[in-house]
Amino acid sequence: MRFAGRVSSAIQRAANKARGRSFAELRERGEQFMVAALERRGLSGPHGEPTDAAFWGEVDPALAAEVGRDFDRLHARFLEQTSPRFFSGAEHAAATAKYLNDNAADLVAKVVHAANRVRNGGFDLLGYEALRFGAPVDWHLDPTTGIRSPRSHWSVIRYLDPSVVGDHKVVWELNRHQHFMLLGRAYRLTGNEEYAQTFVDHVTAWMSDNPPKQGINWASSLEVSYRLIAWVWAIELFRDSPKLTARLRGRMLKYLHAHATHVERFLSTYFSPNTHLTGEALGPGTLYATLARLEARGLIEAMPAEDRRRPYRLTADGAAVLRTQLEGIEGIVRAGLARIGRSASRSTGSPPTTS
Repeated sequence: MRFAGRVSSAIQRAANKARGRSFAELRERGEQFMVAALERRGLSGPHGEPTDAAFWGEVDPALAAEVGRDFDRLHARFLEQTSPRFFSGAEHAAATAKYLNDNAADLVAKVVHAANRVRNGGFDLLGYEALRFGAPVDWHLDPTTGIRSPRSHWSVIRYLDPSVVGDHKVVWELNRHQHFMLLGRAYRLTGNEEYAQTFVDHVTAWMSDNPPKQGINWASSLEVSYRLIAWVWAIELFRDSPKLTARLRGRMLKYLHAHATHVERFLSTYFSPNTHLTGEALGPGTLYATLARLEARGLIEAMPAEDRRRPYRLTADGAAVLRTQLEGIEGIVRAGLARIGRSASRSTGSPPTTS
């Protein structure tokens, strides 16, 4: 009887959650639930260290053939390529560093000081100063409580329970890896390879301690996306360092692909869709060179460069696609307003207004 009662309660809770949700939302949530369940059983998604074969199987066949599925040749191609272009300040790092050293010495000193603190194991996060996560860094530790989150599949970790993970926001803030960009800026400003070595130590340890789908650092698609962006920037900032070897960059690419596919599969379409969904889109967009892809599809076209900026404009096809998207958004807004009107009329007893 007790078991039957628990089952009945579970069904009732599920029914309550489903009430008022659209078929599209229920389908999306159901698909994500099933994929996560298959992942836990080893029937879907990457498990453990991503393999070279799996990575090359996802790479554009023409590119894979060009480099012979060889990470050394892929790395050499990366160092030689000039398109697609990265952000100007990073792409022209030597000129940027010279300008800042000549004209903003105080700013350079602040960056170097902050980077040195990271090298010495101190992290300034969420108002805390010089938080220490151990040596080597424990990527699952909340140092404010001393609690380490479990190394379970991401979908079963109760990350909102402080007795299980401590303060999950502190853990996630560290694992966004924003300090990679800090180290990269210090490296570009000084040329000191010790900053590159710290980056290499951290990213290597992180990959070993956080295989795809395992642990709290895969539990939020938004956090995965932010980390993806930090890694893309780090690869660019450290591109000239001998510490960023072809083999390390190849390993990072395999993890970056795992990041992007995880975000795409578990988008927060119906959970904080504004802030979360926007942040989640930025990660794969950064990784997959969104502007280059839009240009290749004929949706945008490059205009003449203006100083250090490269403007783009919509093509006629791009405008048509945007118009279609806007019409879809307007339909969603109208449907939402109609639902709000019906809810208000039920609560007040007055008929809904129309416009």
